[in-house]
Amino acid sequence: MKSVQPTISLALFGLAVGLAVKPIGDEPTPVPFYTVDLDQPEEKRWDHIIKEYAEDVKYVQKIMRFKGGSRFGRACTSIVSEDVNGQIWHARNMDYGFSDKVRNVTIGVHFQTGGLTMYSAITFVGYVGVLTGQKPHGYTITVDQRDQGNWWMNLLIGLLDHNALPVSLLVRDTLAYFKDFESAIENLAQTDTVAPAYFIIGGVHQHQGVVVTKSRIGADDFWYIGAEKNYSNWFLVETNYDHWEPAPTSDDRRHAAIKAMMVMGRQQISVQNLFNVISTPLVKNKKTIYSVVMSAAQPSLMKAWVRYPE
Repeated sequence: MKSVQPTISLALFGLAVGLAVKPIGDEPTPVPFYTVDLDQPEEKRWDHIIKEYAEDVKYVQKIMRFKGGSRFGRACTSIVSEDVNGQIWHARNMDYGFSDKVRNVTIGVHFQTGGLTMYSAITFVGYVGVLTGQKPHGYTITVDQRDQGNWWMNLLIGLLDHNALPVSLLVRDTLAYFKDFESAIENLAQTDTVAPAYFIIGGVHQHQGVVVTKSRIGADDFWYIGAEKNYSNWFLVETNYDHWEPAPTSDDRRHAAIKAMMVMGRQQISVQNLFNVISTPLVKNKKTIYSVVMSAAQPSLMKAWVRYPE
């Protein structure tokens, strides 16, 4: 099953932003949310956002072109968990090397048609695609970078495999056109991508949590909640390494997150407590741009904060 490829709105590339006022220390700042009406013509959908911001984002777009849209998330952490009532929760930190610039353009968007939200995303003004998203009453998705092979393989696949999609566009298309947990996994796993990645997906029913370890062609592994007996049967932690391999001692965010989850406990899962988990040192680091907590079973719980170094 291949992803549908709609026309990319050029309006995104013309967005402008005002610089956020940096708080003192690590004072989480709520991400501003906007509504984009998909029933409007593409060239009109973003007008209200354009009017609200004053400065150009060409520098940010230049960074993204230089690093590549699929190269976000070099030090990201994603956690999918199930509480004692069977509700699935999803938390993530988005990390990036040019964090000072990108923090200023971090927004939340509810994409609507007929007045109903089809999907929501935490994204960057001027960025085309989705790396953190929620399908109300369907599923949540986050993407963590997976380093595998050489950078030139991404370019080669992009040139030779005309079915291959950038990871961020695949996630956007999946949220737009696939309604449930199972169909989303199938589409993400089977669609060729220009880069490998980890797709972390949470559903709305018991045990619907999975990490898909994606190669450019096909998936290498499906890791579901309940499969891991060594530390937990109610949550999964994915950083930027294959879960069956040990995390490097130089970047062991995995065990810091596992320890924080175990201290919190399954009975204490909440927006605030998951936020505390992803605020744990190492899990939250100087490159962390934003933090998100969400649950597709209760879409209104979705919260996101811009993060700053201490």
